Amino acid sequence: MTIAKTAFCLIAAGVLAACQRSEAPPTAAPAATASPAGQSVKPEAIQWFKENKLAEIAEYCCYDVKLTKMVHEYGAANGQVYFTNKFGKKITVPVKW
Repeated sequence: MTIAKTAFCLIAAGVLAACQRSEAPPTAAPAATASPAGQSVKPEAIQWFKENKLAEIAEYCCYDVKLTKMVHEYGAANGQVYFTNKFGKKITVPVKW
């Protein structure tokens, strides 16, 4: 096995372990389903990348994927999702997925 392939396998194993450790978001029907404060990237993730902390990034990504899945499932079951606009108002968005 080449060094590159070995490194890839180790990273993949770390990502899988992080996904298994990460917990689901605390609620199945979040009041606002957008990311916190409208951020698409957790600020700490940039620092983690600079420090080569791949496990922390993978765990954060797993949490984000789980949250996205829950938002999708909520929208599919209820025909709508929510977000909080910049004025703090809860907005309902109809969805058909």
